[in-house]
Amino acid sequence: MKPVATLQLVSKIPTLRRTRLGNDVILDTLSRSPLRSALLREVAAPTPPIGRPLLPLKAGHLALVLAGGLCDGIIEANGTRYLIIGTLTSALRKVSTKDQLDDRGVKTAEIDTFRTRYEMSVRCLRNDGTIENYSSAAEPATDDLESGAGALDAD
Repeated sequence: MKPVATLQLVSKIPTLRRTRLGNDVILDTLSRSPLRSALLREVAAPTPPIGRPLLPLKAGHLALVLAGGLCDGIIEANGTRYLIIGTLTSALRKVSTKDQLDDRGVKTAEIDTFRTRYEMSVRCLRNDGTIENYSSAAEPATDDLESGAGALDAD
């Protein structure tokens, strides 16, 4: 005798509802978590002091600090306020092209050499509304492959 499949109608359709977890459930779960002590230790640890550099910073170091975004914000110098925004991008640039020759001295291919160049850009908004752009980027060339984090433009 073969089993016979029967279809039974379900009278009640399950309903899903969104509920909010109570604070007691959250606190109970967090108190038993193995990550709790590591998290508390990380939060309570004092921040290490930033030491004085061994040698004085040169203009290139200060430019990297500005371009890296560490000094973004409003800076006041000689009674004038500036809004500074710095960016640091990388771009793949063609450095050289060399011909590849076979044994007979006939050119068989060209070998292009590309290097990653890091380019700094600092934009300065003055009180009078003028924007100045200081950039280490070379003029855009047609042999640029790609730019990371956005292209640098000259204002």
